[in-house]
Amino acid sequence: MDEDWFEVEDDEVDDRQKAFVDRVRSYARNWPECLPQYTTVLVFEPGEEMDDDEIEEDKGELRLIVDVCDIIGKRVLLTLGAILVEGELLCSAVHNQTYWPEENPLVTTVKSSGDPEELGETAAAWFEEVLRRPVIGQISGPGRWSFVPPGSPLPKGYRWMRGGHLSQA
Repeated sequence: MDEDWFEVEDDEVDDRQKAFVDRVRSYARNWPECLPQYTTVLVFEPGEEMDDDEIEEDKGELRLIVDVCDIIGKRVLLTLGAILVEGELLCSAVHNQTYWPEENPLVTTVKSSGDPEELGETAAAWFEEVLRRPVIGQISGPGRWSFVPPGSPLPKGYRWMRGGHLSQA
């Protein structure tokens, strides 16, 4: 089997979840600098024990996870999640290990409701908007990075981490 974005077995998801994943996957193939291995699917069965008070335990849940990566530096800069519970969607930055939603001033949280295809469109557009943002980082210091407006020049002492020309100033 070829590796694909959001790889999941059909018997792990219900029809609604499958329609959602299929819709998001159809867009993921065109996202910049997002390889299949940067995506993950988590499926929680109805009634499965979860450690988040905001998630209802009696409903099944699907989480699509995307790591926003610095390909050259080989590290994850930010982790994003689209969480589907029945007909409700939450798109948010998520913790890079637990995948629980968390506040991040760089990423707008989106909530929506609707059918799986509509929600898939919403999630795909949200992921793509974040993934298309150029990212710069200091050449001399690890860990510091920031989004910049598209078309911005590369400041001296910085390198492109995503988008841009991936070169140094």
